[in-house]
Amino acid sequence: MNQSGQSTSRPLARGSACISCRRRKVKCDGVRPVCGPCENFYISKDCEYGVDNTRTQTEILEDQISHLEERINRRMNPVASSSRPITLHNPYSSRTATNSPPPDVVERLLEAFLTYCSGFGFFLHIARFRASMLLSLPAGHPSRPSPALIYSTYLLGLFFLGDASLQSQEQYYLTKATREATTSSSGSHPSEIIHGIQAEVLLAYYSFMNNRQTEAKYHTTAAVSLTLGAGLHKIRSRNAAQGYRSPLHSPSNSVEEGERIRGFWSVFILDHSLSSTLGETPNMTFPPDKPDAALDTPWPLDMDDYELGRFPGNIRTDKTLVKFFSGQPTSDSGSSRLAIHAKASCLWDRVESLARAWTPGTPYSQFSAFSAQFSSLDAILDTIKASLPNLTQIPGITDPEEARQLLICYSIIHMCIIKLQGILAEQSANSKAKKLDSAKNIMQLVVAVEPHDLLHLTPIIHEIWAIAAHLVMDEIGNLGSQRAQRGWASQVSLERETALSNLVRQALTVVSSLSANCPLSST
Repeated sequence: MNQSGQSTSRPLARGSACISCRRRKVKCDGVRPVCGPCENFYISKDCEYGVDNTRTQTEILEDQISHLEERINRRMNPVASSSRPITLHNPYSSRTATNSPPPDVVERLLEAFLTYCSGFGFFLHIARFRASMLLSLPAGHPSRPSPALIYSTYLLGLFFLGDASLQSQEQYYLTKATREATTSSSGSHPSEIIHGIQAEVLLAYYSFMNNRQTEAKYHTTAAVSLTLGAGLHKIRSRNAAQGYRSPLHSPSNSVEEGERIRGFWSVFILDHSLSSTLGETPNMTFPPDKPDAALDTPWPLDMDDYELGRFPGNIRTDKTLVKFFSGQPTSDSGSSRLAIHAKASCLWDRVESLARAWTPGTPYSQFSAFSAQFSSLDAILDTIKASLPNLTQIPGITDPEEARQLLICYSIIHMCIIKLQGILAEQSANSKAKKLDSAKNIMQLVVAVEPHDLLHLTPIIHEIWAIAAHLVMDEIGNLGSQRAQRGWASQVSLERETALSNLVRQALTVVSSLSANCPLSST
């Protein structure tokens, strides 16, 4: 036991106590390498000092998490002094530039856009879209995408490209895209409505990424309105509303129909993701007691499946979400990445609703209904999680688009588990363990994927990572506190604490190494 009298000779200078004593609010004697209180409590492992007033590794880890949290908070809570102010209130302001960019710039913007567009709700056939974008024809020509979609593509491509020499065009593309999108249901372009929906989805994600939540909600609402107005929630419906006539012509081929199905679910995902982030109710709720308003569109397939005719023309579907939550079979199990993303998005909304409805001390009569809903959501989440590749398989995925889609699905599914199990984590050891396991899985995912696959993800994914990191850090703190209270620690406990610390450190290192284009790592 430490017999040093240094602790009583004179008070320590401010900031000279070890980190462990400061946290436990214990008077430290400042003895190094291990102070008296830490040695007396048999927690010498936790006795850590900064060298020459520098921060310890633990402090650095916590500061990095706080730094990431601040960035997320700024994105979730816009302020007037935003570092990237974007004005949407005067879309008709004059500008000298009026023409499309030069062909070489168009190609650069297009390739940058197509590299990351799958994570931002792009649902059109990529090869056909690329070909039409590169045609030497003016914007508005029926063989090219609609003007709203062209300028939205330029805008997102510029955002992804990050070329400072082109940034002066950003406001122009935003103004043009916003103005053209207002005519998406009344123009003369043959694909005006579908391309208008796509443009609104892109503008919503762009606004969301740039901390403009009011504009994001506006474009999301516009996309939802166009989608429902076009009847995209009734594709292949067994119960199409009597007398309803869609403004869209019948799809000319399976790819066009696939674009519409994928378009519906892309808007659904956007609507639910934004509402979950803002703590609001989504626009697309589809009450089960209103058949005419029911969601009957089938789960989306991969675009290749539509191109190869893998969705037979005689299939009819109905009550897609009702059947999903009740476990009833459907014509398609919904195993594509987009389908899993859609399922994860609506599950998040259900979990949030259940969490809001729960309060400790709920009467037994109400608890019975709550327990049934909890068990149902728990089983659905376990099933979907089991359908995803194992973490050990992720490094072997060579397709960047697939890796990014998997990363998004994986993150949201485990966030749903964290939210659901968090309801009972204080009362149930099993729920607490499942909650922590999902947080660890998210951190392991960040470490496992290639760094370039982490670029240009929506803020909601970064928020999920930060929540997971905090949960793991809380567990590290709990293990340390238990050791301090007991006065000893088993080898298993020490190894677990070290493993968790290393995991968070590795994940933060990966995120911090990303380019300035990443919202979490940029300065």
